[in-house]
Amino acid sequence: MGLFDGLIKKNWESDLITRAKKEGAAEGAQGRPAPNSTEPDEKETAYSAEALKVIIAANDRVTMKIRDLVPKIAAAEQELNTIQPKFDSRPPLEVVRNDSLAEFHQRRHQIIKHYYDSLDTQGSYNEFRVKHGISIPPNHPENPIDKLADLLVLLVIEAAVNSIFWHDSENVGTWLSGIFYGAASATITICVGLAAGLGFRWKNRTETWSTPVALASLAIGIFVIFWISAWVSTQRSLTKFGDAFVELSSIFANLPNMALFFCGLFFGLYAIKKGYSDIYGTVPGYREMSEHYKTADHSVQETTKEIRAATQAAFDKAIGNCNSIIYTFKNLADKLAYVSAECSAVRQDFALTKDQVLASLKTIIGIYRATNAAVKPTGIDSPGYFSEEVTIDAEINSQVDILAHKASELEIQRKKLSESMLQQVAAENNSLLEERGRVLNEELQKLFTESMETAKKQFIDNIATAKPFERFDNV
Repeated sequence: MGLFDGLIKKNWESDLITRAKKEGAAEGAQGRPAPNSTEPDEKETAYSAEALKVIIAANDRVTMKIRDLVPKIAAAEQELNTIQPKFDSRPPLEVVRNDSLAEFHQRRHQIIKHYYDSLDTQGSYNEFRVKHGISIPPNHPENPIDKLADLLVLLVIEAAVNSIFWHDSENVGTWLSGIFYGAASATITICVGLAAGLGFRWKNRTETWSTPVALASLAIGIFVIFWISAWVSTQRSLTKFGDAFVELSSIFANLPNMALFFCGLFFGLYAIKKGYSDIYGTVPGYREMSEHYKTADHSVQETTKEIRAATQAAFDKAIGNCNSIIYTFKNLADKLAYVSAECSAVRQDFALTKDQVLASLKTIIGIYRATNAAVKPTGIDSPGYFSEEVTIDAEINSQVDILAHKASELEIQRKKLSESMLQQVAAENNSLLEERGRVLNEELQKLFTESMETAKKQFIDNIATAKPFERFDNV
């Protein structure tokens, strides 16, 4: 939508033409204006005033447009003023390089210590694997609770089943005793299974006593689970706990007995499996050993990552400053071009509007004069100014030219600065990119390697005098 769209009403010219015909005839019939008149009469002046109203309205819209453009030119000027400080404050390449490596030098002793700890814990970790003939990676879960969630479901199921069929000689048929004793027996079954599974893991250790302990743990666990399952299946009475093996054949006497027995036995054996593999892994002590090594290695990786990030950040800051200067020049060019184009468009549209209004005014006054002259009495001449050109005082708001001139001046300054800065900034930007790649991929890696070698040397020097790693003495 154009700035001056809808400014001239649809019937504006035709209404004034109708009025000019009527008033021209009325005035001419009275012999007015007098032949010796030197200035346009009040009717022509009124037509010119109507045209001038349109021009004033057009300038009002120009003023509104200027109000929109002034903040843009002010922002462009302010942005232009920031270029020189940005350019002057850019650090030399050598300073950026030194800043980028400052983080490493500040944390050099820390990274060496992490490397040392990694070597130390890796040695103990490897010793543990070889000593116990372990060929699998650590298989302990990150969160044992997540692995035991299904046991909670089984516990609820077994407790519910036990409760339904439970009976006690002292509290026959009471739901309260059934729920309590059913839940207690289910909890004991599953806990015994978990304990037996944890004990059975010792079969994967190489100590002379580990296999007997593992087998005894498994046997005791299975026996207790079988005993509890048989007791719940055949007796379901606290006073007859010792009679669980007296009537084993009654396990198969009816469906509830069979369901209770096999339910308890299956859930208990499943708990053994969970205790064996899903709490601390299948090898006792392997979790602790691997976690110490994993923690030490993680510290190395995290510290390395942090140093790399800080190194890159120093270069990125300098590169960002260069890119900011380059972007500012381009952005300024776009902003100033926009203001100049808008000012030019406003001037052009205003000129077209002015020409249209003036053409209409000439037509309206021309019809008024022609009608006036046609109806005048014989011998009464028209005044001399009837033959003069119709004009209108219609100049655009001068702020448009001031604004355009300001944009032109700023563009000249921008070009002057860009000629002296852009090439240099672009070259520095390329140098920073190249140096960043070299420092990150070559120099920093070299420093990490040197730190690793330093840690390795310290480790070797301490081999003869160092005590065993105390955390692993009892593993």
